[in-house]
Amino acid sequence: MTAFFTHKLARKDFLTSLGIWMALEMVAFVFLPVLGLVEPNSKLQSWFYATFPLGILGAFLIGFGSGFIAVSNRYGTRLVKAFRTLVGEIISLLGILGIAFPLLVACMELFASIFKSF
Repeated sequence: MTAFFTHKLARKDFLTSLGIWMALEMVAFVFLPVLGLVEPNSKLQSWFYATFPLGILGAFLIGFGSGFIAVSNRYGTRLVKAFRTLVGEIISLLGILGIAFPLLVACMELFASIFKSF
């Protein structure tokens, strides 16, 4: 397990995805309510509490997936390497879903406030 995060690419991907998640959190839960595009209420606060662990877990999964691909593709046959790459890509895809969850919440709240005015 520690071999994955000692790999330079995995550490870089983890920190990059953590930064992207923080930027999405700022847009979804700070800038949109301040601009009045999203109504700040208790529902938005509960969404924030839900996105917090998902974003951190998503950043971890992205780093783990890229580290898994980098470390595990050193040995094995072509078929085994292809399977390991697929597993690493699926892990990273789950991480991307966790990181992009604040964007989904922001879009839902934005469209709800737009259609509420009609």
